[in-house]
Parts: sequence; C-alpha cells; structure tokens
Amino acid sequence: MNFSSLLFVLGFLPVVVLVDLLLQKKYRNLWLAAASIFFYAWAQPNYLVLLAFVVIVSYGGALTMERAQSRSTRKAILIMTVLVQCAVLFVYKYFNFAAESINQLFGTQVPLLTAVLPIGVSFFTFKSISYVSDVYMGKMPAEKNLLYVLLYIIMFPEIMSGPIDRYANIQKDLVSREIVLDDFVHGIERFCYGLAEKAVLANSLGLLVDSIWEAGPGSHTAAVAWLGSIAYSLQLYFDFAGYSHMAIGIGNMLGLHLAENFDLPYLSQSIGEFWRRWHMTLGSWFREYIYIPLGGNRRHVYRNTAIVFLVTGIWHGASWNFILWGMIHGVFVIVERWFRVRAKKQGKTGAGSPLLSHLYVLLAVNFAWVLFRAPDLPAAYQYLGAMFGHRSGLPSGLSAAWFLNRWNVFVLVTGLLFAAGLPQKLSKKLKENMREETYTTLHHLVCLLLLLAALMRIVMGTYNTFIYFQF
Repeated sequence: MNFSSLLFVLGFLPVVVLVDLLLQKKYRNLWLAAASIFFYAWAQPNYLVLLAFVVIVSYGGALTMERAQSRSTRKAILIMTVLVQCAVLFVYKYFNFAAESINQLFGTQVPLLTAVLPIGVSFFTFKSISYVSDVYMGKMPAEKNLLYVLLYIIMFPEIMSGPIDRYANIQKDLVSREIVLDDFVHGIERFCYGLAEKAVLANSLGLLVDSIWEAGPGSHTAAVAWLGSIAYSLQLYFDFAGYSHMAIGIGNMLGLHLAENFDLPYLSQSIGEFWRRWHMTLGSWFREYIYIPLGGNRRHVYRNTAIVFLVTGIWHGASWNFILWGMIHGVFVIVERWFRVRAKKQGKTGAGSPLLSHLYVLLAVNFAWVLFRAPDLPAAYQYLGAMFGHRSGLPSGLSAAWFLNRWNVFVLVTGLLFAAGLPQKLSKKLKENMREETYTTLHHLVCLLLLLAALMRIVMGTYNTFIYFQF
C-alpha cells in the first residue's frame, strides 16, 4: 500500500484521519502507532519484529547512555548502539553486495542471504541513529515514553521514504498533537499537490523512460538517449518530491510538522547548492553526524567531503553504480570549493554567468542520474555513449518523434515548468493581486482538480512504483 494507491487515498488515509479527529487527545498517539504498524504490516508483516528490535535498541540505548556516570561509558554505549543499528542496515542491504564483491575479487564462495530488503530500512535506521547521537551529544534528554520513540521511528507518513526528521524537531508535536484547521486544510492541499506530481507526472514519465531503456541502453540515437535521460531526471524528482509533499501533507492533517525535503533543486547554480536543495533532510543528516564530527570546515575539508559523498552513494544503494554516482558528486563539490577558495585568495568576487552555472548543474546532474537508472556499470556506459552518438548495439529503429506523443509532450513540458517553480510563482502572483476569498476559492478548486486528475491516472495506469522505496 503506497501513498498513490486507491486503497490508501480513498481507504486507509481517510479512516486514519477521521478516527484521529474523533478520538480524545490522550488516545491519538496510540491510534497513530496502531495505524503505522498496520501500514507497515500490510507490505511486510514479517519485519515487524525487526522494527520492534530497532525501536527497543534505540530507546534502551539512549536511556542507558543518559544514566551512565562517565563520558567514556556513555561513548561506549553510543558506539555499541550505533553498531547494532548499522548491523541491521548492513545485513539486509549490503551483505550480499559485499559478499559478491569478495567472491569476485578473491574467488571465494561466501554464501548469500535470501532475505528481502525491508522497505524504508535506510530511513528508519538513520532516524534511530540520529536519536541516540543527539542524546549522547546533549542536544536533548533521552525520551522516557517508549510510545514517542516508537512513533518517531515508525510513523507511517515517514517510514517508507522520509523525510529524515530529527527527534528534537518533532518531539513537541508528538507530546501534544494539536490539529489546527489551517494546518489541516494546508495538509490536504499539500497532499493533493504531491499526489498529482507522483501519479500524473512521475508515473507517466516512468512509462516513457522504461520504454526507452527496455529497447536497449546503447541502441538509440543521441536524441532518444537525451530524451530518456531528461525524462528520468524529471521522473526521479517528481517521484521523490511528490512523496515528500504527501508525507508533509499527511503530517499536517495529523498535527505533525515534518521537515521540508526539496527546494526546487533544478534551479541550482552549483552542485553544492543542488545538495542543499535536494533531499534536504538527508544532506542535513550527513552534515550533522558525519561531516562535522570528521572536522567539518575546520580541518581536512576535502577529505571530509569525499567521505560524505562516498557514504551518500553507498546509502542510496548496494551497487557500484551508486558508489560511483556519489563519488562523482563529491568530486564536483570539491572542485567547486577549490575554485571558490582560489578566487577568494585572488580577491575575485564574481560568481560567473548564472545561465552557464545553471546549465553546468543540469548537465552534470543529468549525466550522473544515468548511473541511478542503469542496472549496472556497462549499461550506464552504453547509455552515456548513446547520448554522444555512439551505438553499442543494433539500432532500435525508433526516433525521438516516435516517443513524443501528445501526452508525453504535455507531461515533459508540464514537468519542466513545475521543476522551474512556475506554479509557486504563479500562485504568489495571484495571491498578491486577488481578493483573499477569491484566491482561496481558486486555490481549493485547483487542488480538487489535481486530486481528480491524479485519481484518474491511478485508475487508468499500471505504473505506480516509488523509486525511493528501494533505498
């Protein structure tokens, strides 16, 4: 059951929200916990024990650490707790990749595990690590109420694909969930917007991208290969941004204020800026718990940056594609910083051409996304070669015009406009020039139309997979 399914939109979500509104305040968190457990069990009931284990380790580790008398004891408890949490992530997500790599390198026969990857494992383990780390660093006291820790780690709006909220940012909402009318209405609007991004844009773009890749990564003309890469860049953005909008909207309906996760990343003028706008909570997590502890900007800046982006690649997937993708982004960020430092020493303050900077980011990010989509490195190499006119397979015989039917053209153009922030700019302009009542009515009407359009696409379509569920 995902956020863009009819079962969720017309069944699960309305029931959860309605019962939550009707219940007395003291029972709401119990209801949310029960709903979250049911939500996860719908997909993977056999992993409820694993979730319970992560919650208990996090809860018990933080309490034990806080009661310890010496700093060395607290540090030892933190290390043990984090190692257990990382072991969960390693066993289920990275063991087979490590075993296969060792077998290929040394000719060994390390047996592989047959366990299915738990949905959202990277997200709920990172949240649990951040919780115990914040307690250790004295940023917050250990939570005495197990229910609050349970909700923080497994609440259904966030468990599948984030955002990766920090406990201190959401503790107040969990302790005293106040459902305010304005927040509730905003949550519905935000959910409708995200659902339209996912169901109308991302799903349609996914069908286009899949049709291009299934014909062979190295068999297309340059025009078709570029079309596929651009469509995938948009698909990935609307898939994940749409999910984040829906998660934040659901949170608002339930009296929770979840962290923002995207800020129009394709408008960036550097790769560093791109990472401040893309998956913002993950970037914040790496900065707080890896980059700063390594020394941050104080010492070994380039080494710290390289490590962060290496781990970023590994976090996204257990394959060399993701590792190389992370390293490429890291190289860009390091080179950008080197040029900034060099320019500062020379007394140069000019930022260069915004247009060229923007174009550079779009091209770099677009090329790197090929590694995300490709099943392996050879397929990525073939596809990148096709983008530059080099075919490594038999010609597919399909031109770009064959893929560009009216619907695909509409989706591509709409996606580009949305990625450029046109709806937000237009909404702001209308709000400034309209009477408040007129603007509110129009805004609600647009949200209703977006909801209807999304539901129609869900009913008509067969493609409805969230890309980031695999992470």
